[in-house]
Parts: sequence; structure tokens; C-alpha cells
Amino acid sequence: MPGRKLVFAFILIFLTACGSEGAKVYKSDYRGNYPEGAFSAKIGNKIIFTNGPAVLEVSIDKDPKFFCYAVNKEVLCKLNIDVKINDGAAEKYRAATQELKELMLKSGKNKSILNEMFAYYINGEKSEEEALFVNNLKNKSIDVLQVSVSGKGADEKEAQKNAVKKSNEVVGMLTDKK
Repeated sequence: MPGRKLVFAFILIFLTACGSEGAKVYKSDYRGNYPEGAFSAKIGNKIIFTNGPAVLEVSIDKDPKFFCYAVNKEVLCKLNIDVKINDGAAEKYRAATQELKELMLKSGKNKSILNEMFAYYINGEKSEEEALFVNNLKNKSIDVLQVSVSGKGADEKEAQKNAVKKSNEVVGMLTDKK
């Protein structure tokens, strides 16, 4: 019997240690709690994915890693949400980025940043933009994209708290859980 208790104790310690790191993963189960398109991700004017069936799961670090900086006497803090999308949305992303890359190469311009941004819209309002870098684009489908969420505040703690609040709202919208 003492051996069984020892094994159980080691398993419990292992599970506790593993559970304290990593990411929280939320499966998406679209039931229409948020209208499809309440969240959309676009490159230029092309919709890559919206909340709804295109979103398979969403994950966020249990211990968020913030990128904070000061602007105009306030602090902005960003954190990332990983969004796993279905094959159709991944193909839309691949096609849109390859088209932009080919246009850039044909223009003869030696730039590393494409002229279109990856933008996120929440209820029709532009939320965030991320630059697309030519060197990061491969001619293959990518099924996990990052959505950046920013929080503002008078200090870093307030900005981080605001970013977590916004990320929870976005996660709820993407996973269709109110």
C-alpha cells in the first residue's frame, strides 16, 4: 500500500506542475450567441476568418506575457491570443499573403513589410493591426494565427488589467461563450 500512495503522490505533483504552465485552450462551439462576423480578421479588404465555424479553438497563456510601452502619458500593453482556424480560413490566409507577396516582388520594390496589414474588427470597428513581413510568409497554409489585444491605463498594472479584460471578451466572442 505505501507504494501506491507514493505513486499517487508523484502523479499528483506531476499534474499540478504541468497544469500551472502553458496555455488555457478553449474549444469553439458556434451556436450563434454572437452573430457571425462580430469578429473578423482581414488582410486589406479580404476577410480571412470571422467568429463562427471557421474558429476551431482559442488559446491564451495562463501567465500572459505582455509587451508594454508608454504613449502620450498613458501605458499600452499588448498580449496575444492564438486562434486555430479551419482549413478553408487557413487557405484564404495563404492565398491572400501569397498574392500580396507576388505583387510586391513584381513591383520591384525591395521591402520586407507588405503594403497591407492583418487587421481585426470587433463589431465593425477596427481593433488591431499587425504588419505582414515578406520573409515570414511561406507558400503554405497556416492554421494558427495570433490576435493581439491591447489595454490602456495610467500605469502598467492598469493597462495589463485592461488587456486581460479585452482578451477575455475576444476569447468569448471567438469561442461563442457569453
